[in-house]
Amino acid sequence: TALAVAGLANPQPINELVDYGLLEPVGEERYALHQSIATFLSGKAAVLATQRLVEHVADFVQKQKQDVRQIQQNYPVIEAGLTAAVAHRFSLQLTQIVHALLGYVELVGLFDEAVRLVAMLDKVELAEPLAQILSTVSRGHLATLQRDGAEAETLLLVARDAAESMNEKRLLADVNLLLGREYTKSGRMGTAESVYHAALDVAVELDDADLQAKVLTCLGLVAQNRGALD
Repeated sequence: TALAVAGLANPQPINELVDYGLLEPVGEERYALHQSIATFLSGKAAVLATQRLVEHVADFVQKQKQDVRQIQQNYPVIEAGLTAAVAHRFSLQLTQIVHALLGYVELVGLFDEAVRLVAMLDKVELAEPLAQILSTVSRGHLATLQRDGAEAETLLLVARDAAESMNEKRLLADVNLLLGREYTKSGRMGTAESVYHAALDVAVELDDADLQAKVLTCLGLVAQNRGALD
């Protein structure tokens, strides 16, 4: 390990490693990594462990976002992942967690928590294009919860164009579901139906049965609303 850190290609005699400052004697015939190198390596290990935690939380939340019980039971771990993502600037994972959690907080009516989650996005620089899109979707989702239809539609249309350009199909379906809800609220049933069908096409292409069921439910609501208007 000392050799790798020093960038030395060939083994060196112990005395030379001591001279390089890579090893230090700790007793007769015994040596250890120099403390500064040991500290560096432990720091690297801590960062890697933190990154694994954040990635695990992001993966878990995205897979379990519709399972209220699982999210509730694991919220302390999820919160630890959010805190670590902000502290270490893991912007992609942070946006993935926030985006997925907004569906959960809407289901259980924790609207103040939605505001807090989206505010976390302001604490990191969103360098990755996907992180930027996810952030825009999350802000649009929050606007729908705050009943700001104009802001929601503006943000979601921007996110939809970006998701299309990056071929992020599952995210595109999510955006169209949110847009469809806004169009339904404002009485634009034809437009709502159109974006829901676009989401359904993606669900069929991805062979995502849960997403298909969700979209079909939304289309059923559009049909009911149309019937009520006639």
